[in-house]
Amino acid sequence: MAGSYHYWNIRADLIGFHTHDYTQHFIKTVKRTTGFECRQNVIYTPNKLVKADAFPIGIDYDKFHSACLDKYVLAEKQKIKNFLSGQKLIFSIDRLDYSKGLLLRLKGFETFLEKFPKWHSKVVFNMVVIPSRDNIEKYKDMKKEIESTVGRINGKYSSLVWRPIIYQYKSLSFNELVALYDLSDVGLITPLRDGMNLVAKEYIACQIENKGVLILSEMAGAAAELNEALIINPADNSEMADSIYSALEMEPEEKHTRLERMQNRISSYNVFTWAYDFFNQTFDTREQQKSMDVKFINKPISSQIISDYQNAGRRILFLDYDGTLVPFAKFPELQLLIKIH
Repeated sequence: MAGSYHYWNIRADLIGFHTHDYTQHFIKTVKRTTGFECRQNVIYTPNKLVKADAFPIGIDYDKFHSACLDKYVLAEKQKIKNFLSGQKLIFSIDRLDYSKGLLLRLKGFETFLEKFPKWHSKVVFNMVVIPSRDNIEKYKDMKKEIESTVGRINGKYSSLVWRPIIYQYKSLSFNELVALYDLSDVGLITPLRDGMNLVAKEYIACQIENKGVLILSEMAGAAAELNEALIINPADNSEMADSIYSALEMEPEEKHTRLERMQNRISSYNVFTWAYDFFNQTFDTREQQKSMDVKFINKPISSQIISDYQNAGRRILFLDYDGTLVPFAKFPELQLLIKIH
């Protein structure tokens, strides 16, 4: 495909990605497959320049943050408190998908229970899976495997008064979701690959009553912004277990410091800032295109120039000297020698 420019007539003026890595992968692909010149996130196509950049999408921070004090959310929080009876709450929510690392997350929690028996009966993992593609056979099989793993872990560790995993295969209302976000001591967000993962940002926005700790996969796009979270390899069961333990044992002052920094960041770059930034850069790109626009001399223009020249009473020709009549030289004397030669 290299050199086949007609296959790469890019219509877009601005191409946005969730992360810097995605942007660079795209630019390198364009450069290698087309030969277009690419500099500082700008692709110079034969007909115009195109900009590619990272725009990490935000959330409506104020909506989630203020909802924590809504009377309906407070009622949901009271139901959860009555159920927990003082136990620590670990929470995760994902749609049913291979990319979310659901089985690895369960194995990581199981490793935590094996390594830290002191937390038995003191912690509950509420794993919510939102129905998705459950009419596809492979997804049905994955759902069965998740349910089997949950049953095995609960069978191994539960007692008459404690069940370590609460598994819910359902969608949650907004009020239920915010209540769980706010009361969770640990947000366990560990996808194998995610473009951004807004759940992590929503969890941070809802930390008002209970200052929780976010455990986040290094493979989620949000990890680049939320680096005060405990960043882990989602495939490493032992690292996940140790991070859960660290989160539960973390001092309140450290929790507060981490949360404050992340909340300041996602509240200042929210979904509205993201949209403004995207449109603003689109307009800037269009202006940059106009500044580089050139008018090529076609046959009608060439004929008009010749006609005007022939019919003019007086003619003046303006010619450039350096680099046009003579090559560039460091000193004027050298230019003279080159001309004489």
